[in-house]
Amino acid sequence: MPDVVQTRQQAYRDKLAQQATAPPSKGLRRMEKTQPMGRRKAHSRANNHSDMMEHGHVHPCLQAGQDRPVETFQGRTNEVNAIKWDPTGNLLASCSDDMTLKIWSMKQDTCVHDLQAHNREIYTIKWSPTGPGTSNPNANLMLASASLDSTIRLLWDVDRGICIHTLTKHQEPVYSVAFSPDGRYLASGSFDKCVHTWNTQVL
Repeated sequence: MPDVVQTRQQAYRDKLAQQATAPPSKGLRRMEKTQPMGRRKAHSRANNHSDMMEHGHVHPCLQAGQDRPVETFQGRTNEVNAIKWDPTGNLLASCSDDMTLKIWSMKQDTCVHDLQAHNREIYTIKWSPTGPGTSNPNANLMLASASLDSTIRLLWDVDRGICIHTLTKHQEPVYSVAFSPDGRYLASGSFDKCVHTWNTQVL
């Protein structure tokens, strides 16, 4: 049986090699959706999921039975790798190959934080199960991001939009992070075949 870590590692390296040689993709089509109170907005919609990721558009709140998003967040310059709702559903975070992490407020309908700290592509993100709307309402809400720069780099203080800590134990790209149910611990997995567990209370 092939080594799962090596298989995923090779798959991602193949993806990077294809990006380096492939011409820019085409195929976005423009669509409009009539919104409540007569307000109209233009939306970019990709032909398929992979095309959406490539062009850096995020389409939250796709309603069942409809093929048009009720909102579109733009501003990316490269592929979107992951999108995650916070525990309350009021914030939507995304990470990208453009090395940034953006957080949008659904209430304000705008980007509230544009976080630029990694120096390689950000592979995935994870919200902590803490803060308002969780079983740990008195603990701060945090957001962790894992990057190809070999750091989990970063536990974010979401309210202030700043980095709390950069975790640098891994020797190769980090592609997985997960909080414990109480938010006290953060686990990370890397191409270096190691899983590290961090105590978020003492960082």
